[in-house]
Amino acid sequence: MEVGDVDLTACKIFVDQGKGRKDRYILFLQVFGLVLRTHCAAHPKNRFVFETQHCGPYTVRRVQQIVQRYRQAAGLSEVVSPHLFRHQMLMFLTGQKLSDAQIQLLSGHASKKSLAIYQHLSLDAVEDAY
Repeated sequence: MEVGDVDLTACKIFVDQGKGRKDRYILFLQVFGLVLRTHCAAHPKNRFVFETQHCGPYTVRRVQQIVQRYRQAAGLSEVVSPHLFRHQMLMFLTGQKLSDAQIQLLSGHASKKSLAIYQHLSLDAVEDAY
């Protein structure tokens, strides 16, 4: 993710050739924008938002390692991956009553059929409704 792909004013990040080799935007809250603005100001020479010591982007494997380090620090025994964060966010948006079209736009899925995996409800949600 290059610094130029981040729009702090509109609170969105352009993802070039993300999952499925599709371009998309990721939205973020203004409060995260403050954190991101501070990070970018502290690293004004960075080409990438998060860089290695050799001024290159993190590899997919390195991001996976970072997630595992935090999983271990949190004492979680469950499998955690960067893709799980995407899955959890789309499930959250489904629970927030966003329409399929809105979730499809945010996720970059080509069809509404591919959203079916996020439509299942947790037992907790069913208990509350019941």
